Amino acid sequence: MTGSPQKPRPRVTAPQPSNNADLWIIGILFPILVVGSWLGWQVYERATSQAKLPPKADRGLIDNLAGVFRPAEAIETKTEVPPVVIVPPKPTVEPIVVVPPKVVEEPLPPMALQPYPFTGPDLRDPQRLATLLKDTKARTFDGKWESHSDRVKYGLYPALTGASKNDGVRRFDGLWQSPYFALGMTQYAFIQRVTPATLRSFITQEETLPFLQELMADSALMEKFLANIKAEDDAGEAIKVWSKLVADDSKELKGKYVNLQLAVAFVFDRRFSFRRARDPKGESFTVNPLERYRYFRDNAQRQRLETDIKRLEPYELVWVVSAEATAEEMEWALKENDLKRLKLATTDQKNDWSEAYPMINYRMDFVTGAKPSKAPPGKKAYKPLAESFTRGTLEEIHEVGGICMDQSHFGTTAARAYGIPAASVGGDGNRGGHAWFAYMMPTHQWNMGNSFHPFSEPRNLPGTGRYADGYANGHTRDPQTGKGIGEFEVQLTGDPQRRMSEHYPKSLRLRFAAKVFQGNKDQEGQLECLQFSTQVAKMSLDAWLETAACLEAMDKKISYDRWREFVKSWRSAFHTFDEDRRWLDMIKYADDLAEKHVWTDPKMTPEQVYMECKNSYNQFMSEKKRLRGQTFDKTRYDLIVVSIERTGRQLAKDKSAKGQENLFFFMRQGLKDNLEHLPTFRSLLDNFYLAVKGNATLELSFLREIRRLYQNEMSDTGNDVFRMKTVLGLIDTMQPYFDKCNQPDMKKEFERDKAKIQKELDKLKKQ
Repeated sequence: MTGSPQKPRPRVTAPQPSNNADLWIIGILFPILVVGSWLGWQVYERATSQAKLPPKADRGLIDNLAGVFRPAEAIETKTEVPPVVIVPPKPTVEPIVVVPPKVVEEPLPPMALQPYPFTGPDLRDPQRLATLLKDTKARTFDGKWESHSDRVKYGLYPALTGASKNDGVRRFDGLWQSPYFALGMTQYAFIQRVTPATLRSFITQEETLPFLQELMADSALMEKFLANIKAEDDAGEAIKVWSKLVADDSKELKGKYVNLQLAVAFVFDRRFSFRRARDPKGESFTVNPLERYRYFRDNAQRQRLETDIKRLEPYELVWVVSAEATAEEMEWALKENDLKRLKLATTDQKNDWSEAYPMINYRMDFVTGAKPSKAPPGKKAYKPLAESFTRGTLEEIHEVGGICMDQSHFGTTAARAYGIPAASVGGDGNRGGHAWFAYMMPTHQWNMGNSFHPFSEPRNLPGTGRYADGYANGHTRDPQTGKGIGEFEVQLTGDPQRRMSEHYPKSLRLRFAAKVFQGNKDQEGQLECLQFSTQVAKMSLDAWLETAACLEAMDKKISYDRWREFVKSWRSAFHTFDEDRRWLDMIKYADDLAEKHVWTDPKMTPEQVYMECKNSYNQFMSEKKRLRGQTFDKTRYDLIVVSIERTGRQLAKDKSAKGQENLFFFMRQGLKDNLEHLPTFRSLLDNFYLAVKGNATLELSFLREIRRLYQNEMSDTGNDVFRMKTVLGLIDTMQPYFDKCNQPDMKKEFERDKAKIQKELDKLKKQ
């Protein structure tokens, strides 16, 4: 091969790095970045999410770094939480000193500041309910109930205001179908009633705290608690008692006697003590709530009671568990044959529980001081009063007998021992003070022995010891509060609507909503809810009183016309215009409000106000005339007295001579209209005297009038010991007026009558 030789082709190879420095840099930085990111994330999580860091001595590197970025922890103050939604202006922040919460071992969720959402999809989100339950449990440890309450309150408000107003009383029904909403509503009402301070006190009470946690996770239990608690009750003590009763139940009995537990808790939230009226030593007995609960629970399990107490409501059972007797006395009652034969009935029949009253033989010698009468067959010979009693127990009263107060006590306490709601009732009439009793029938309505049948009770109910002549007004003591109340308040609990979900329970939920509106400073929303509550439970006295209080709190925002409409609605709800079903006490309630808020209208003339007063008086008087001639006098003389006094106050505003004269004639007519009832006559004397005081001519006319009425209508006492004692009391009331009017000679006539009556009484003692 010829020619020039070919040059060799150059060899292509990959460029070689000058050194390995880049690889080393990447290999070192990458792990550092990973570790740094992880460390930063852990510090962030500890600083923002963990409720509480460990003590400094136990902290590691991450906790120490988190402590640098974490804000200092502070004790919660009572600060209004700023809502996210649009709400009325927040109240001024006023921090208070709060007892530091107990340090607990378990970690607590963070205290977020946002309101709980109760609108839209959140109502059906199970995670929302779980969060509320978790936060509630945390609050039982740290005591931050003010903030918790605010979060619930501000969250509920948009849900309530967003409900359609076209649905009226049913506007919130859909919301209540959500367990999450139901829990929020009942929790807010519960916290407001029990108070954050009381809830905080349970932090250190290890026996009660677990029960509180269960209670605040159960909307139905909280609702039942709130439906039956009263303003005078000590909520904290009631919860403590309740927790002990729950702990005493065996596993098989859990949840069976909730109503009984609540009744005991509300009656025994304060020390429950009593003295026997016939105990010569006057010994005081204190009842243990656990002992009382066991008595009724265990006897119910053994079916020894006359009622099924599991079917009675707490507001009924308070009239059972409040028996003023020892466990031994009540056990005696369960074994006594005379009581075992009695049965609850709704009509007049043999062996009805009304027979517990006359079962105690009346001892007239206890009244007159005379020698004891002969004892009935089967009884021991009677001894004088001073020797008759050694302890004053039910057994002794049954054996020895007694007077009306003993009959009333025996009938009431024996009925309660058998699980029957019963009340001891007293009143004043033409024969002086008297006591009888009342009991609840199987229909959940009461036999008051007063011939008043507002809920279509049978007409032939047996009597319960009430006299027929002027004893239509009875009083008793509320066992839950210890306060005296009118018997009409007991009879109202027999309203059939009270046990219907569409009425009283719905009314209560509307009142819960009213509290949320009140907490958000929305008075009109609060008032609207309360007015709805009176519409669904027309005879709920609590609902009407709360509505009246709301109207009064709104003060000048409420016009005279709105007050007038409210009073009219109140009258209508209680049938004050229906002669057969009217609740006469409600006329008084309505007039009380009208006197304060309607009759003060400048547009009303004195004559118009007087006619309004006179209309109520005429209603009471027409009631008396309508009932005249019946076997039982249902005339409410006590309300007649109130009506006369109210009318007199209006007439007294006219200070002229003519005005005083008009007042004199009205008071005189009031006395004449009701002179057949001695307590009414006695009650009106002072008002009559004040109407004439300072006018010598009218004072003399006043004295002559009361003397004339007394001599013509009241001086004849016959052989009735009780009438004699009542007339003696009337004379003692009248005599000072003759001294005040400087007429000693007229007074002497009454002194002679008094001596004559006393002489007759002394004769009876010698018999």
